Amino acid sequence: MTSARTVLVLAAVLAAAPALAGQPASAKAKRLTPADPAPAAVSVPQEPVVPIAGSCTLAGNACSDYAGAFSGVDVQALCAKAKGTWQSSPCPTEGSVGSCTQRQVGSEDRVVTRTYAPGSADAAKKTCVNSPRGIFLPAK
Repeated sequence: MTSARTVLVLAAVLAAAPALAGQPASAKAKRLTPADPAPAAVSVPQEPVVPIAGSCTLAGNACSDYAGAFSGVDVQALCAKAKGTWQSSPCPTEGSVGSCTQRQVGSEDRVVTRTYAPGSADAAKKTCVNSPRGIFLPAK
């Protein structure tokens, strides 16, 4: 009995869908031709531009950009604790096999860690996706 009721509810929803969209059930989608004007562009939200506070080179095959204010955090001390080398410029993008972005909780601050050879994209991705809020992007 429950399955028959489910089928009836599903049929009612499907029948009402065109009406909910403001089109009759018999309406077909219009195909665009070359003479038709181009559809309006869809606005895609952009990531906010966050200035680089500096970067930390780690063990020769990784470099982390610290983007944002990092209020109350001594990023240079974090770099030194990780036995890294601090610099005020961003990490190089050339030669990177991929990058891992980690947004910090409650702020626009983020750490973008790039991996270079002899590190591999697969190893970098595995480390990234297993870290908190890690999003991996392979090199282009």
